[in-house]
Amino acid sequence: MKLKFAGLTLLLAPGAFLALSLPAQAEVLANYVCDDNQVFDVTYNPDENTAELVIGGETLVLPSIVTASGAAYSDGTTTLYTEGQDAFIEVNGERTYSNCVTDADFATDSEITNVEAQVEEDGVLEESMEEESSSSSVVVETTTVTTESVETVEVTPAPAPAPAPAPAPPPAATPAPAPVRALW
Repeated sequence: MKLKFAGLTLLLAPGAFLALSLPAQAEVLANYVCDDNQVFDVTYNPDENTAELVIGGETLVLPSIVTASGAAYSDGTTTLYTEGQDAFIEVNGERTYSNCVTDADFATDSEITNVEAQVEEDGVLEESMEEESSSSSVVVETTTVTTESVETVEVTPAPAPAPAPAPAPPPAATPAPAPVRALW
């Protein structure tokens, strides 16, 4: 049975996990030039999800925060917003550096192109991944894990409940009986 997956974690057996370890990503140094010739430097650390901002002689380590598009890093006071090679900085909600641009190349040196796992009949899980680097060489990393047992669980959806019978139509209107006269 051959399994292909795109995630980074596999369930091998009940309670057992195999986490794939990817090579550490390199830090990226970016020098930004903004309106009014303002400048600042940022070292992006993708392994720690932080940006080290050097601004006005001060170094701030800003953790990554959720944003709708691009990337953002904030310590609650200073926030760095980036999208591609463009950036701006806000301090206490006020934009202090605007229209900032860098020529740093944010493309990664390597890109994972294929991750594959195969479960052999004897309970051995073999997974491999290919990594293409900018130097056009290919690195193949293979990991083999033996499991005690592999359990397959088949999930069958519950049948839909039978529809309720249609309500009976209301009885037809019958004419009222004619009054009966009393004789005494």
